[in-house]
Order: sequence, then C-alpha cells, then structure tokens
Amino acid sequence: MRKTAGGVVARFAVMASAAAAVCSGAVLPVAAAQEAAAPALTWSDCDDGFQCSTVSVPLDYDNPFGTRIDLAVIKLPVTDQAKRIGTLFVNFGGPGAGGLQRLRERAKWPWLCSGELKSRFDLVSWDPRGIAGSAAVRCFDTLAEQQAFFGDFPEMPVTPAGEAPFYDKSKELAYRCEQKAGPILRHASTANTARDMLRRAAGEEKIN
Repeated sequence: MRKTAGGVVARFAVMASAAAAVCSGAVLPVAAAQEAAAPALTWSDCDDGFQCSTVSVPLDYDNPFGTRIDLAVIKLPVTDQAKRIGTLFVNFGGPGAGGLQRLRERAKWPWLCSGELKSRFDLVSWDPRGIAGSAAVRCFDTLAEQQAFFGDFPEMPVTPAGEAPFYDKSKELAYRCEQKAGPILRHASTANTARDMLRRAAGEEKIN
C-alpha cells in the first residue's frame, strides 16, 4: 500500500498482459484511425540522468474520446546509442507501488540493471493508474484518519482463523475508496495497465 499525504493509494495487483487485433484487406474508418493515434511523450530532464514525462490516456479505453487521466512516466536513456536495441518497460508490481521512484532506486542495482543492460535499452517505467503521480486514488480525508485505520489493520492471515478479520477490514477499505475515489477504480485493471504500457508513444514496434 503506497501512502500519500491526506490519503492512500488503493491496492492494485498488476500483471502485464497483451492483446492484438489484426485487420487486413479493409480500410479503417476515420474514427478507428483516430482511436489508434499514439499519445505524445515529451521528455524533460528530471535529475540523475533520468527523463520524465506526463501523458494523457483514456480513463476507459472503450470510450477513447471520453474522460482522460494523466500518467507519470520516467526513462533512463540508453548509455550507448550505437548498441541500442530498444525500450524495456519495467513494471515493478504491487500492490500499490509506483514505478518512478522504484526505477530511480533500482536502476542503481547492478544485479538487476547491469551496465550491459543499460547500454542496450532505454529503461522506462511509470506510476500505474491510481497510484502516486498517475491519478492517485485517495481513500481518506486526512492523514490522521488514514493512520488510525491502518494502525489496527489485521496481519496477513496465516491460518483460517485470521481470514475473517483480514477480509472484513479489506472490504471496509474497498468501500472507503469506492466512496471517495470516483470512477477510476472501475478502470484500474490488469488489462488497462497493459494498455498503459505506451509502446507506440515510445516509438517502438515491439517492447521487452
């Protein structure tokens, strides 16, 4: 659970998945062509060799011309342009973990992001929707209220006896978030997280 001042980011277990639809022998209608337009990434320096950007994406990909949300994105550019292979998107998982701060920290770990890796790929991560800099979900009015709630949150159950109180408290958290977070909770899915991996915006035919 990633906590923010005056609120808390809801938990989202995120797994990358991908889907592709192939259309041949037909001309796409104008609306479909507009839906396929890639969002723009404009990078600017944000310390320690990193570049940052904010990109606007649909809240609901089934309604691409409706409400939009902003995603916070970060990139560590490749160190050897002559050896560059492409872009490597890093999703650190969760629950509730942002990618910006984690990439800043973990790009320094040689066993995870070796010099050879960084010489071949641009490393890109992002705060998944609902987390930190990407339309963060807030479930409490004040930090004190948040701290009081989590102060007596049951531990993860290790026996059947511990399951009921843990799940009851989790349901209460979900209810609080539903009351305050607005419609984003209905669109914070694994599928939408995969769609938010902005391959075309990064200028890539394929990503790793």
